[in-house]
Amino acid sequence: MVAFRADKTLLASVSEFFIREAAAAISGVGFVPDGTRVDLLRILDSGDQVEVLGGTTTSAGRYSIDLRPLGLTTSSDLVVQISSSSSGARLRSFVTSEHVNIDPVSEATVRLVLGKVAATQSGSLKNFTVRELDDLQACVFLVLGMQGLAAGLDIETTVAAFKNAAGADSGVAAFLNAAAAEGQADGPGDVGNYFPLSPGMTLNYSGSAQPPSSSYDNTASYGGTASIGGLPAVILKETNPQNGGPLSTYFHKSGAAVINLGNDDPGDIITAQVAPYREVPLPLKVGASFQQIKRTSLNWGDDLDGDGVGEKFDMDSKVTVPALEKVDTNAGVFSNAVKVVTIVTFTITLSKTRSVIGAIVTNTSWYAPGVGKVKSIDVFQAPALAPSSTVAESVGRFDVKGESGSTTTRILDLPAKNFVYDPVRKLIYASVPSSASSLANTITAVDPATGSIGPSIPIGDIGASLQNAGPPGSLAMSDDGNTLYVAVNNRTTVQRVDLVAGTVATPVTLAADPIVGPGAVGALAVLPGAPGSFALARVDIALDAGVHIYDDGVARPGIGARRVTSLQFAGTASRLYGLNWIEGPPQFSRMDLDATGVARFDVTASPGFSFDVKYDQGLIFSGNSIIEPETLNVRGSFISGFRLSALIFPDPASNRAYAADSGRVFAFDRNTFALLGSVDIPGLAVAGDVLEMVRWGSNGLALRTGGDRIFLVTDSMIK
Repeated sequence: MVAFRADKTLLASVSEFFIREAAAAISGVGFVPDGTRVDLLRILDSGDQVEVLGGTTTSAGRYSIDLRPLGLTTSSDLVVQISSSSSGARLRSFVTSEHVNIDPVSEATVRLVLGKVAATQSGSLKNFTVRELDDLQACVFLVLGMQGLAAGLDIETTVAAFKNAAGADSGVAAFLNAAAAEGQADGPGDVGNYFPLSPGMTLNYSGSAQPPSSSYDNTASYGGTASIGGLPAVILKETNPQNGGPLSTYFHKSGAAVINLGNDDPGDIITAQVAPYREVPLPLKVGASFQQIKRTSLNWGDDLDGDGVGEKFDMDSKVTVPALEKVDTNAGVFSNAVKVVTIVTFTITLSKTRSVIGAIVTNTSWYAPGVGKVKSIDVFQAPALAPSSTVAESVGRFDVKGESGSTTTRILDLPAKNFVYDPVRKLIYASVPSSASSLANTITAVDPATGSIGPSIPIGDIGASLQNAGPPGSLAMSDDGNTLYVAVNNRTTVQRVDLVAGTVATPVTLAADPIVGPGAVGALAVLPGAPGSFALARVDIALDAGVHIYDDGVARPGIGARRVTSLQFAGTASRLYGLNWIEGPPQFSRMDLDATGVARFDVTASPGFSFDVKYDQGLIFSGNSIIEPETLNVRGSFISGFRLSALIFPDPASNRAYAADSGRVFAFDRNTFALLGSVDIPGLAVAGDVLEMVRWGSNGLALRTGGDRIFLVTDSMIK
């Protein structure tokens, strides 16, 4: 049997095939209309149809085709398809199991496979096993789910975006390459790293139990290895799981599964009888279930009926992975946690009367990528034995070393108000304000590799902070690394610095309003590909306050959004984004630039934004959130609830993002938001908020703090 299940988080509006397009521009909605035709097809390596083998129609978004009367089994050249006679659009899915979704994810998977076959010499669908295709689609779903991708304006746009995003993932690409070869490829493993099992990793949980109501703490750490039954095992040591005292559990992770090899509790006779068993198969298949344990005539360990004979029981354990979802924990909100539900049924037969007692344990756990289990709820129900009880645990702090290692730290006492990194000269340039005891009113170079300070370029009166204007000394560097712009004279003037010659040019002074006086610079940004042109945002209340474009010191007439405190170009000199965070909820502006200046702009109140924005590869990073600037859809978020005092810093070269919190630096996967590692930085926790970060060198990160210090960090997790 082949059945249809719809997942609304990734399912595009398939009804676009059958209704007018204006009604279909809704992201992630709905089943196909009842009566939609579903065909079972055999296809060629090109994807062309060979023959129609069967078909049916949908009812309430579901369909069923019985393969047995057709003499068929699952096969790599069998697909189910829905299509539109009017537009010619179609969605397909490989027939790899009894339950097959037809949606944009499945179509993206089909296109990835067919593209690989076409690009590979002697490539063929026959080289792909059914298991490989099933695993590949699970990988695609997880990757797209972690990235927070949603349906676009139409089916083709959605599928193309899904295919490109999945194909760009290194894990998906590697498994696709392996599966395209003859034979069965090793499994893709733990896509998303939801079960890191990393030595040196520690998670602190707060727990509660009832009845009676009680609370407890549990610290879980991975450390040490063992060999259990010939398999290498990682040891999970817990101080007090479920308030039951210390416990060590042994896990083995392969490309196909996470395996529980047992524990060191001599009183746990149940685990001793059923281990080893699969905790979960890999990769995780969202929407799927599997039989974890099914055993009969096991020893219960107690004489419940008093006849001197220990009772026997049967055990049935099923695991379902119902969803990717947000989960709120004591550590914050994880936006792309996977939910795993395990239901264990015990059927105990009393030896004296042969009567039966039932017991059910339901465990719901949430796992975050790169972190592991962040929350769990266990419900115990055995009416004939004891009252129902519930035990819950939530992570409060976690130390995940992950890829971190070989850390070095230098601390510089330099009261910089802004800084930028020059990749050409491999120097950091910092603006030092007039209040500094030394090097005041200069642009001072810092060599991050050695920690040396200087030389300095006198720049004029950088001044002090202005109300609602942020710190003085705003900096912006041209993309060729030769020109630096800095706001001076209490942010009323922009000074141009020639970094090649080490000289300053004629400054640009903002016109003074006859009523409110001099203007104030809120933000600077240099136009891509135009080192002599820059965007300047005035944050004062003058009539001409707003975003101005200057070419060699001359302003274009067109003025953009007002009170902007952060500017970012969208990779082109014709599109500019701005943020105003000093008035009510943050206001995000989008501006079109031409020869006249700002030609058009719009402003939207957007509570999802934080105090600053960074643009990277089509996305805006603001606080914990990643936002699509043209649609304002929130793609996802890094761990929120952290007091991430610094803006998430995206690094396009490595597809990573970095953050700082409570004296630690974190590295994340930019696309999936998975935590890759973290490290404690000595002295950072007491140096004030981290206000700014820049990448430098091959593995360096510089952090500017409110305590007038610059931390220069290198670490193996910084790429």
